[in-house]
Amino acid sequence: MSHLALLTECSVVDEPRIYSFAEFATQRAPRTIAADERARVEFRNRCCPICNRVTVESIELNNGNLGRNGRMVPGTGTLVGFSCNACGHEWPA
Repeated sequence: MSHLALLTECSVVDEPRIYSFAEFATQRAPRTIAADERARVEFRNRCCPICNRVTVESIELNNGNLGRNGRMVPGTGTLVGFSCNACGHEWPA
């Protein structure tokens, strides 16, 4: 069985604590409420209310997380509205 050893400074802990890998492998990262709400808003606005086409893109602010290449990660900026590529109609989120 594999063990995960977490070490800190010697003055704080006399012995390293050994944790089972199974304890940590089964834990799932919690989803945030904001991500769930964003998905619902994008799903409700997937069609243009004027022309009923699905050529809709979300409009985001440039305040999202940056990736390793220095570009913004899609879906991390603040969602402010939607724009239809077919008819040009824009509406708030």
